[in-house]
Amino acid sequence: MAIQIDQEKRPINIISILMGFVVVASLFAGVYFFLFKRPELIDVVLPAEIQSLSAISSIPFDPGKIISSDKFRALQQHGGDVPLPQTGRANPFLP
Repeated sequence: MAIQIDQEKRPINIISILMGFVVVASLFAGVYFFLFKRPELIDVVLPAEIQSLSAISSIPFDPGKIISSDKFRALQQHGGDVPLPQTGRANPFLP
């Protein structure tokens, strides 16, 4: 006569199965949206400040023409150069 010992069957936990399914589904959804789905293109409208800057940047600039103009040559310098103050000693390592 043989002794037969039956193992207890663990009950299936439905909550853990559902949580595993949710984790796997969210991983697949994340990979799909981040790697495979192309985003919709959005039309960008430039603000008025940038539009005015683009108009200003299209103005031609010739420095030679400005320097050779009579108005530039008529400019005078008022005041002299600011003298630089003496800073420190000639040899800072002397006591």
